Amino acid sequence: MKIGILLICLVISPVLTGCTSKPPSDVFDLQLAAAYKSYRDGDLTVAEARWRRLVKVDQALTEGWCVLGHISLRQQRYQEALKHYQRCLQLRPEQSEIWHNVAVIRIRQATEALLSGAPYDTHSQDKLLLTKLLKLQRLSAGDF
Repeated sequence: MKIGILLICLVISPVLTGCTSKPPSDVFDLQLAAAYKSYRDGDLTVAEARWRRLVKVDQALTEGWCVLGHISLRQQRYQEALKHYQRCLQLRPEQSEIWHNVAVIRIRQATEALLSGAPYDTHSQDKLLLTKLLKLQRLSAGDF
């Protein structure tokens, strides 16, 4: 009797555990390739949905967090981009290009803050800082 129960458990066990694990690697790899393709093709809405599904399955997927940061940055959703980049850097802090993107976001946020306050500005130092920030980004006030 005990042998029969043991055999049933051995047969059922792989079926039950397969339900809770992530997709087989070949399926995951196909989903990963599709996410990369959507991003490269510039279809940011589809790419974002695909990358979100992938990082939901594998939260340690560094490139997923990085690409979600890139997508958010390209759409000027700076707070969201920072959140994704921070997760990316938690997983792999040696990525200098991601640190660069974090700095770019901070510069853009500073620039936008100074532009918003420009009509009320009475300090020439703020105007000088704004001019330098715009020059750094190769922009002019008319670009905003």
